[in-house]
Amino acid sequence: MISDADIKAGGANVNSWLPAGEVYLTPVPGTVEGKLVDDRMIFEDKEITGITADIKAGKITSISAKTGWDAVKAIYDAAGPGKNDVGLLDFGINPAIKAGPKNESFVAAGIVTLGTGNNTWAGGTNKEPFGFQFFLTGATVTLDGKPLVEAGVLK
Repeated sequence: MISDADIKAGGANVNSWLPAGEVYLTPVPGTVEGKLVDDRMIFEDKEITGITADIKAGKITSISAKTGWDAVKAIYDAAGPGKNDVGLLDFGINPAIKAGPKNESFVAAGIVTLGTGNNTWAGGTNKEPFGFQFFLTGATVTLDGKPLVEAGVLK
């Protein structure tokens, strides 16, 4: 349900996706750290494989791919600085949707999506039009030492 108050507030308050099946958040800017490894991404109908990105202080500091990077490089290079800001962490929770190497869906149970660039739709402040969605089908995520997702299985 979208309430009258949600409509008045606008923005992320009036978004609704059905069928339901995801829980997402916008990380505190500057806090995400680590190395992202994504076996496969589809970008504008082109397959990119073996993506590796280093993330420091909430920004991608380097990114490369084994194949297909030439399909996105010019667009990536032309995008604004907000393209590298990690602004979305999304957990798929719908058990009726199965994630797999060819099914990149936000809602599939156990899929973890890390997004960069524009996140205003999720309540964030990054207005950069460009961004990536990394769909991680075999990820492990822990919170306070307890697994939320383990090897792509929602706990």
